[in-house]
Formats: sequence, structure tokens, C-alpha cells
Amino acid sequence: MKTILLGVALLVLSIDTASVVTRDKSRPAPCLQTCTGYSDKGQLKAYGGGNAYIDVNMNYCGFVTAPVVTTSLRAKSWHWAIVGATSIYNLTENSFRVYLLDRNNDTAFKTCLDAGCYVQFIAVGYSC
Repeated sequence: MKTILLGVALLVLSIDTASVVTRDKSRPAPCLQTCTGYSDKGQLKAYGGGNAYIDVNMNYCGFVTAPVVTTSLRAKSWHWAIVGATSIYNLTENSFRVYLLDRNNDTAFKTCLDAGCYVQFIAVGYSC
């Protein structure tokens, strides 16, 4: 157990060392890399009655296994009404997919098409 004093607030953290993620020691340190990018704006596809999905290509990153990926949705407007961009499907070393739904109705495809939605990502994984 570690205790940290922050100003007048006392924060107690319980750290289970078995759950701490560390670098895979069987791979040399230079193999761990970070890659950033975004989906092509033409990747938006209609899905299931007005919703949408975007396939994101990470092939240029050179990962040899599926990386850890964090995403965000970018657009000119109305993307605050779209959910799903942080839920990653079909993750491989080269690509992944996100499904997009409009929280107000079934118009995510039209909303994203009009607003120019695309997915930005940060991926951390192994290249050797």
C-alpha cells in the first residue's frame, strides 16, 4: 500500500503488483513502439439502418502483434452526439474497426458524412 499526500487531501492507493503491466522481457526494448494516425476520410461505411463503421488501417506501423489502441472521433461538428468510437473491434496488428451510433437517433452515417468524421488513434505495440 502506498500513501500519497496531495495538498490537504489524503489519497491512499492500493497497488496489486500482479496486475501491473510491464514490458515483455522476451523482446528487446527497441521493439516497443508508439504509432499514431487517423482513418482515411473515405472509410465511413453505412451499417444497420443509419449507423456507421470505420475501418482503420495501421499497416504502416509495422506491428507484429495486435497493439494497445486508444481512439478518438474527430469531425467539423456534431461528433459529440456520436458514440462508439472508443470501442475497438477486429483488432489485429494491421487494422481495427469502430462502430458509430448517434445517441439521439439512427443517423450516425448521415451525421458523420456531413461532418467529415474520422478516427484518430495512438497505438503502442511490438515491431519485432
